[in-house]
Amino acid sequence: MNHINQANTENDAFLFTSESIGEDHQDKISDQINDSVLDAHLAHNLDTRVTCESSCKIGVGNLNRDIAQNFILTGADDEALMLSHATGETKECMPLTMVLAHKLNKAFGDARRCGLVPWARPDIKTRVTVEYKNIRGNCVPIRIYSVVISTQHSPEVTIEKIRQDLMEHVIKPTIPAHYLDEKTIYHLNPSGFGIVKFGSNQTCF
Repeated sequence: MNHINQANTENDAFLFTSESIGEDHQDKISDQINDSVLDAHLAHNLDTRVTCESSCKIGVGNLNRDIAQNFILTGADDEALMLSHATGETKECMPLTMVLAHKLNKAFGDARRCGLVPWARPDIKTRVTVEYKNIRGNCVPIRIYSVVISTQHSPEVTIEKIRQDLMEHVIKPTIPAHYLDEKTIYHLNPSGFGIVKFGSNQTCF
């Protein structure tokens, strides 16, 4: 998922963000359902047009009506403008933000499987924001503005240990040092502990 965060017309700089989910995230199941529905339609008609969204959720429960009456309907707080394009800024021809977000997920998975982070569980989301500047008509990545990693973990680990390990075993080996500086912001499990599987707290489409 990609989206533009803000623009700065004074120096032609802007922030661009990409997000990636890990191997155990519920979006993966939703994607498989949607792909299967599309494949089934295409098997009968190659010219078919299909819009399909599925909702994947665990831990669904009913609310007491006395509690429910106090809820106020609000909009989603994790919305983004999504776009797709090819770019020459990486060998993968994808935005640097997207490449790094995917690589952070891979580094986390590798570290988890080889035992470097024994507290880790497979549900993870990464988000990378890069500051770009418009230089002679080209959008050039200048620096990493922020890195967000939220991951599920075992109950016995401390938040300090989680953040230390994410920095040492995931971020530093993955993100080229010249993109990081003293102003780079790190949000590592920013909401605190993630013992409960993330899917218990959100619905994925």
